[in-house]
Amino acid sequence: MTTRSPVRHLSRWVRSVAVAAAVTAGGHVAAVAAAEVRTGSPDAPTPADASAGRVDPITLLVFNRPPYYEPVPAGGYTGLVAGRVARALEAAGVPFTWRLLPPNGHLRTVAADRGPVCAVGWFRTASRESLGLFTAPVYRDRPQVVLTRADNGAVLSHGTVRALLADPTLRLGTKLGYSYGPALDAAIAGADPPRTTVSQDDTGLVRMLLGRRFDYMIVAAEEGDAVIDAFGVAGGDLATVSLPDMPPGNSRHLLCSRSVGAGTIARINTALAALAEDGR
Repeated sequence: MTTRSPVRHLSRWVRSVAVAAAVTAGGHVAAVAAAEVRTGSPDAPTPADASAGRVDPITLLVFNRPPYYEPVPAGGYTGLVAGRVARALEAAGVPFTWRLLPPNGHLRTVAADRGPVCAVGWFRTASRESLGLFTAPVYRDRPQVVLTRADNGAVLSHGTVRALLADPTLRLGTKLGYSYGPALDAAIAGADPPRTTVSQDDTGLVRMLLGRRFDYMIVAAEEGDAVIDAFGVAGGDLATVSLPDMPPGNSRHLLCSRSVGAGTIARINTALAALAEDGR
């Protein structure tokens, strides 16, 4: 008769609580995240043993977000992050498929660990460490920028992030459960500016910005121009601002379910290091 370890059951319970905190501080998303964590037998077989050369295919979770993740007509994804991930896994001999999934489903899918799966391009934060296994950095962003309306002189008059966040007359637009990286998350929490937080994607947030629902938002420098271009004529009413005290850009990683295994993560990390040396 097989004896089930209470310690292993406890570790799964802890992970189910952690995913609720990491995805969002409230709402139904957190509840679903906790409910979806695997509760199968602790004696279930472990997945691929990369050290033995056998690697199970990995499902890569991605969403449309130029220039990081961009679909290609023949299938699959390219872009600053997705393209490098594909090259690294191919070099490592790790088979993979792409799955388009809204970003608010990535973390709970990784934590549920129903098979080898990796969320592509996520920041590494303390609250996410318990959800799965991070790879080495795939890409490092440039410092983030402020996106505002071109006619918003109050936002444009501030010369630092600190002064902007401290202005109680200006409202920041944010995405539910989104991280700007540890340094900027801490700065926003400390200043506690007026905020409008929604579950919209970037396109929805920009529409709200143009509709004067809030005064500014913070975006990756790499996608600032892409966002403006995507709005065509209306994009002419937007402006990006680079501020000197904006924290350095964040590194983006694969966040993988534990069933991917440490051996496969090591193979991917070796391939990422080789790509970095080659400037790819």
